[in-house]
Amino acid sequence: MTVIGISCGHDANACLIVRDKFVYYSNAERNDRFKGSSSYIEAIKAVIRSSGIVTSQIDTIMITNTQACALPIENEKLFMVKEWIKAPVLFRSDNSHVYKCNSTSPKYFSYQNSSNWFPTPMSNHCKTYDELEALANSSKQAHPRDFIFKGNFKFEGLDISGYFVEHHFAHAISGLVRNKDCQLIISLDGSGHSPELIAKFPYIAGISILNPSNKIIIGPPPLFMGGILYSWASKYCNLSEGKFMGLASYFNINQSFTNSKQWIDLLTRLETLFDSSCKSVYNIKIETITKQMNFILSDLTKYFEGKLVLDYSQITKRDVYKINLPERWKILIAGVVQEVFSRLYIKSIKNQISFFKRKGLSARRVLITGGCVLNCPSNRILCETFPEIDFSFDNACNDEGLSIGAAYVLKFMKGYDSNNNLTSLINTPFLGDHPSHVKEALIIAKSDEQLSYKYSSNLKDDSVIIGNQLLEGKAIVLANGRYESGPRALGNRSLIALAELEKTHWMLNKIKRREYWRPIAPVIREKDFDDFFIGPKNSNMLMTNSVKFPEKLPGTTHVDGSARVQVLHDKSHLLWYLLEYLEEMGHCPVLANTSLNQSEEPLINSAPRIVSLMLDEPDIACAYIDGWIIKKVD
Repeated sequence: MTVIGISCGHDANACLIVRDKFVYYSNAERNDRFKGSSSYIEAIKAVIRSSGIVTSQIDTIMITNTQACALPIENEKLFMVKEWIKAPVLFRSDNSHVYKCNSTSPKYFSYQNSSNWFPTPMSNHCKTYDELEALANSSKQAHPRDFIFKGNFKFEGLDISGYFVEHHFAHAISGLVRNKDCQLIISLDGSGHSPELIAKFPYIAGISILNPSNKIIIGPPPLFMGGILYSWASKYCNLSEGKFMGLASYFNINQSFTNSKQWIDLLTRLETLFDSSCKSVYNIKIETITKQMNFILSDLTKYFEGKLVLDYSQITKRDVYKINLPERWKILIAGVVQEVFSRLYIKSIKNQISFFKRKGLSARRVLITGGCVLNCPSNRILCETFPEIDFSFDNACNDEGLSIGAAYVLKFMKGYDSNNNLTSLINTPFLGDHPSHVKEALIIAKSDEQLSYKYSSNLKDDSVIIGNQLLEGKAIVLANGRYESGPRALGNRSLIALAELEKTHWMLNKIKRREYWRPIAPVIREKDFDDFFIGPKNSNMLMTNSVKFPEKLPGTTHVDGSARVQVLHDKSHLLWYLLEYLEEMGHCPVLANTSLNQSEEPLINSAPRIVSLMLDEPDIACAYIDGWIIKKVD
């Protein structure tokens, strides 16, 4: 059986599964170059082109979407929903409370009318908070079938049947098949939907599934609202969520004021406003909650902005004027919201774990997925709060793995046993295509007297050439193998430099055309981690750690003495050979690793674009593109 998995909406992606085996994956933005692209047709075309299959070979379409958005029809001649087969009673086709997704090219998208809207599953038509609470307490139990809905589609003129899979259920199945031995999967979204929407569709805010002995059990809906707070507060400050998180590290309030009644009251009010366990939340209109949040943030700024202390003692060489921080009130709000978000995040996850424990179904290996996993400081607090639990964090937490989750739901539906289970089907984050148009890039390099190039298949020898460029204080492009299926560049589409150099911080942010106050992440081999960092280890760059000796790693130590560390396990990866070479040469075996892109640009997969970037940026010395070393002539 040949299955196409499709994720519609922002960060659209697609994958191909043939006879239950993963074959190809594509993210739309890596092909059409629109950041966060909604063109799932572009992703599908890339999968078909790379795999070599023909449309007539596709048996089933498994489709999901971004949280609570409509199903966009990008090109009716290529893809269209013919009909939804009779839905179970627990499904609901109601467009009055469903948001339409944002597209990078809205004029090319149309939306189905109300009679044909995609189904939004819910386990109970909750009309009151008491009914919602009953669902949350699991006196009314959800079933996996509540999150899957059959349909018939038209794809390139062919009639193909398939299913729609609810957003968070796709998240959970994606996490299950990509992470070895996880028992409990909890998905919490970071999207900015309203409490009203969560009340009407309780699983919109997240889901938890337990997989004991290969039998999926659905937990109560998390009803998580921390993502709403984070999204709204970042917009209040006119910042993206990623920038908001980075800015929070500069927060350092005068401790004498944190015990004041006024301070405690404001933080309590903010937490209560977005705490789904408070019955009053669901009796307040969205406009009222927004206004109350704005009042609280305004009061925080009014009374405590002057008490903020900007402490640069960790990184003495960084000039406060060169960093060019945003206004102090934004730092204050970022720090406060980060604190409140973490409280809500820990509470929600604790509630899910406790529910299964009360049922006699405990889990020691817990995977967290969904957009909220991108909040690295909260992940560390979570690990330290529950040291007895082995937490992992899905590398494709931000919707980039949804097509994979949707596709593998079909395997779950067919039934599985101990010899044919869902776990450990995919054991790498590198699922995308290889760099594109490499021949064209070599033609450009050949015609430019500034560049030379050569091919090598020996990573150890290559690491010496690249390592020597690093030791000269230069930046290097790594575009090797398949690209990552998540938002973090884990070494296959990366810009790297020496973590031990202060200039690395400025150089990489300059190349990326982004604010100088933004942090740069380090990568280190697992065996060296304890020599330089403190805290839980994470291979997907989703954990904040403390730096033991900030003066040794000024290029990757954030202003608060922290770093978002990528822990490397793969001894066959080029990064491993580079770190080994640095150690042999007497340098710190730590590299700065940041994504291969510039501001508002997706991760680069085009080899000609890499050559163009090299020529534009004097600090980039060479690029490694699938065995080809393209180097600037001395």
